[in-house]
Amino acid sequence: MNVKETEVRNVMDMNALYGGFAAALDNVPVWVMNVVPSSMKNTLSGIYDRGLIGTFQDWCEPFSSYPRTYDLLHANYLFSHYKNQGEGCLLEDIMLEMDRLTRPLVMSVLKDYPTVPTMVMCI
Repeated sequence: MNVKETEVRNVMDMNALYGGFAAALDNVPVWVMNVVPSSMKNTLSGIYDRGLIGTFQDWCEPFSSYPRTYDLLHANYLFSHYKNQGEGCLLEDIMLEMDRLTRPLVMSVLKDYPTVPTMVMCI
């Protein structure tokens, strides 16, 4: 992604499942918060078994964190999950929360529908 190692310190995986994104960043000096959406299967035990940190979150609600905390957000199939749930949660609500959580000029890695390639956004 053409990012210097010192530019990214705090990373959030917004749909962590078993913490694979954090495990892939094992050799990189970053702190990763693994988040499992509360409307999905409870996979926190798998995350904890890997020695990683994680929590539950309903992305239709604000995340309990200081604003501008994270340098990189990873959202794998998060939007389609909430779209298919029919919970009345709008994509704009999730994007607004992503903006609140991230520092200026942060990067987000968004992967959703199988036919759409991975998108890297600079917010």
